[in-house]
Amino acid sequence: WFPAHVLDSNSNPLRNRKRRLLVEYETLVSDDDSSKPLTEEIEASLLRPAPPEESDEGFEEHDVVDAFHVEGWWRGVVMS
Repeated sequence: WFPAHVLDSNSNPLRNRKRRLLVEYETLVSDDDSSKPLTEEIEASLLRPAPPEESDEGFEEHDVVDAFHVEGWWRGVVMS
């Protein structure tokens, strides 16, 4: 998962039954111009809300977590 902003939430029901959104990524760049952020159309079902900024919760061994690493969010397991 990569952080992004929704640019356009209009869907064309004649084109596809699944709702699609135009997003601009915060950490990924365009293949055509590396000075511009990557934009693409994705299915709305693939969108996740932004995580909380901080958590006071402690983690225990074997907890399943999402961690921000190398420009994106990755699923992992807490190990001791």
